[in-house]
Amino acid sequence: MRCRSPDRLRQSGPAHPLICAAFAALNDCDLAVAPARDGGYVLIAQSNHNPGLFSDMPWSSADLWKATRQRAEQLGLYYHELDTWEDLDDLASLLRLCRRAPDSPTAQMAGRIFAPFPTHST
Repeated sequence: MRCRSPDRLRQSGPAHPLICAAFAALNDCDLAVAPARDGGYVLIAQSNHNPGLFSDMPWSSADLWKATRQRAEQLGLYYHELDTWEDLDDLASLLRLCRRAPDSPTAQMAGRIFAPFPTHST
């Protein structure tokens, strides 16, 4: 099930915009999820803890978000799917994030770390 009122999303505060969006979505939903490009998710937030959502899930697989969505629907939970983000599992995904958001703190730190290694330029 989708959120009852997705148009009520709003961002505020000093936190990362993705976190702000998740908290805002929880005003109208039971679950807010930022899917990862690899099929998992980079953020999941609940308005109330529901341990059944996480039992017997295909962790570390490309089917995790799909299975979580199905489980949420089985449990009658309303969810909101946030923007898809990069899950930083390896160097290639870190470099993609650095190209996508070069001014982010993560990209800035990666640039400082990789500066001595020109073959891994961000």
